[in-house]
Amino acid sequence: MIDTLEVPRRRHGRRTPPIACRHIVRTVESMSERRIGFHSTRSPDLETGWCSACDKALAAAGGRWTEALRKRAGFAELCPCCFGLARLEAAYGSPSRSR
Repeated sequence: MIDTLEVPRRRHGRRTPPIACRHIVRTVESMSERRIGFHSTRSPDLETGWCSACDKALAAAGGRWTEALRKRAGFAELCPCCFGLARLEAAYGSPSRSR
């Protein structure tokens, strides 16, 4: 189970920040332009994202997140803006970034 900080939101009420695999988190945090893919699912309580490598492992496991797969993915919280950015960059490519 993940300890989360709920973010108060006027329009949508309190919401748990999304989680993503460590590969996506690392790519976002390092501002890398490396394309690793983005796959996601949303439940009423949680939005989850993972990269293409994790998606291949998930497919090989029959589409079920086993404990071993969860551990390998290393899911961590990601701010909603960064989560959205990762999704957009996977779909449209990343804009040129400067540090």
